[in-house]
Formats: sequence, structure tokens, C-alpha cells
Amino acid sequence: VILPESLEKIGDNAFRYTAQSENDRAWLKRVHIPKNVKSIGTGAFAHNGLSQYVSIESLTFAEDSKLETIGAYAFNGNHLLKKVVLPDNVSEIGAGAFSWCIAIEEIVLPAALKTLHNNTFSGLRNLKRFVMQEGLEIIERDAVSCEVGGDNWNLTELIIPSTVRAIHDRAFAGMHGLQTVTFAEGSTMKSIGDYAFCNCTALESISIPKSVQSLGKYAFQAISTRDLVLPASMMVVADYAFMRTSLQNLSFEEGSKL
Repeated sequence: VILPESLEKIGDNAFRYTAQSENDRAWLKRVHIPKNVKSIGTGAFAHNGLSQYVSIESLTFAEDSKLETIGAYAFNGNHLLKKVVLPDNVSEIGAGAFSWCIAIEEIVLPAALKTLHNNTFSGLRNLKRFVMQEGLEIIERDAVSCEVGGDNWNLTELIIPSTVRAIHDRAFAGMHGLQTVTFAEGSTMKSIGDYAFCNCTALESISIPKSVQSLGKYAFQAISTRDLVLPASMMVVADYAFMRTSLQNLSFEEGSKL
């Protein structure tokens, strides 16, 4: 399929289920989004194949792409897709847009993105590199979680931009290989939700920003960090926040009201 350069919108479910099995030779393997496309609809390329052998393998965007919106579950379930570099002017990526694209190894988020929605990249058990840009503000529930259906042992490092104010429930749960979480200098983080980093069992290096006010239930369950300082800004540490961790030294910053 060659999409015309004049195309501006790809509608809901436009290419969904274009193949039913590996025996169907008509499935889409390569998708190139033309320059003038501004929106990709809900489920547009979802479940390109119902079999694990059938999937989009390459997704590229035209130079100077005008793309702004990717709908919910737009590319969900494309098992063979390995790399996604989104145009910088994309400001909206719907829930589950790339969920269960299990072969993806690298994601670079666009600079215009403010909110990372529920389940956008959940189930990516082979993800090795995940780049978030300054300007991102909210990371919603299960955004990059691998807690259900396949743990991730490959992603070892995360850098949370200074502009992120909230990490919601289970956002990064089940990232067993994650060793280091770094909050960028000048972090404005206020809240870390329930189970946010639960079962990140290799996590040894994390410093909670001085702006954080609340930690949710089981937020850091089963991490390997031995030393942790709770900032003076902290007002709430919920039940079981550090259950089954390797903590040996937990201290409170001077001025703490806990």
C-alpha cells in the first residue's frame, strides 16, 4: 500500500485486521506515513495480524511530518515492529497506541507530548531504550508497564524529565531489569502513584526529588535500593510503599513533617 502525499487523515480502523494468519500474503509489512497526514485514527493499524508471525515490521514518518495525533490502539499488537521514532510535533498519543508491540526495542517520545496516556506502551517486554523529552508533564496508569503478560528485563535506565509532575499507578511496574531511575535536575515531581515502580527488582539507584509530596501504596515494592532519603516536602507515604525491598537505611531530610 502506497499512501498518497496529499493524504491528511487516516481514519479509525482503516487498516485494522488486514491479515488473519501467516498464510495470508497480503498483510502490511511496511508503513510510511506521508508528510501531510495530521491524524491517525483509533485502531488504524491495530492487530495487523492475529498471528504472532503477521505484523507491521517497519513504521516510518516523512521528513517534516505534520502529524499531530495518533489515536487509541492505533498500532496495538504489531508483534514484529522494533523501533518507533515519532515526529516531534505529535502532541497526542491515545491510550494503548503501541501496547503489545512486543518486539519494540526503542521508543523516542516527541517533544510536543504533554501526557503519556494509559497503557500507551504497556507489554513491551523487549524495550531497551525509552527516551522522554522535557515538556512531558503526566505519565498515566500502566503507561509503560510490563506487570501483566510479560516482564521486561532489558530496559536498564530511565531519565524522568524535570517537567513531569506526576507518575500514576503502575506506570513502570514489572521492569525487572531497571537499575537506575534519574529525575532530571530541577524536577517538579509531586506524586508517585500506587505500584508505580513495583517489581522493578534490579532498581538500585533512585533519589526521590525534593518536590515530591506523596508516594502511593506499593510504589517501590521489591526494589533493590539499600539507601533512600525522603525529602522534607513529603507529606504522605502510603501503606506498603517499600514492602519487600532491600532497604537498610531510610532517612528523612531535615525539616521533614513525617
